[in-house]
Amino acid sequence: MKFEDVKIGQILKDKFGNRYEVTQIDTDDHFMPVELKCIEFVKDVCIGRDKITKSNFNSWVWVLKDRSRMLSSDSIIGEFLKEHFSNTKTFGELEIIDLMLNGDECRFLFGDANVIKKIDVTLKDLCINGDEEYPTIYNTRIDDIIVDKNDTEYRIIAKYTTGIEIVYSTKFTGIDDKVFNVNAKMYIPFYSSGYTDDVLTTKEFKKK
Repeated sequence: MKFEDVKIGQILKDKFGNRYEVTQIDTDDHFMPVELKCIEFVKDVCIGRDKITKSNFNSWVWVLKDRSRMLSSDSIIGEFLKEHFSNTKTFGELEIIDLMLNGDECRFLFGDANVIKKIDVTLKDLCINGDEEYPTIYNTRIDDIIVDKNDTEYRIIAKYTTGIEIVYSTKFTGIDDKVFNVNAKMYIPFYSSGYTDDVLTTKEFKKK
């Protein structure tokens, strides 16, 4: 996932199937520029210095932009830093350090090579979730517009874990044949294979 393509509210997924919502973006940060909240847990994953597990998955983490900001203590630069700036010869924990490179201050995640290898995910390793055209819990937000087969527009006014509430404009004919323009609301559950064919779900709509 490219940093310039990230937007707040997007749902991203990693190679294990874990899903994350983008909650904050720091455009001035080239180290850990994006904050994520894990919203669906599948498997333990290491994101920088943080590890997401089943017990803490509903929490927020800042994700590394890419692997270029990882610095192994076994590399040439790492050996130099250990020799001249640290009394510690092994690094069991990852540390954030700042280095001056070509006059610019750059931040790195510094640690033992074996610890660095355990980092599973950076922003570059994530991809957009929700390629489905129909609305799902992962690809919809309040005020999104969805349409039916006839291209009638519906606006999402509420979102729940089980479905969405939508509003749409329609016409109502009174008893004296006077026509009124009205807004109608209805609740639509998110599609699930557990529903029978006679239940109206979000699969009958598509995102505009």
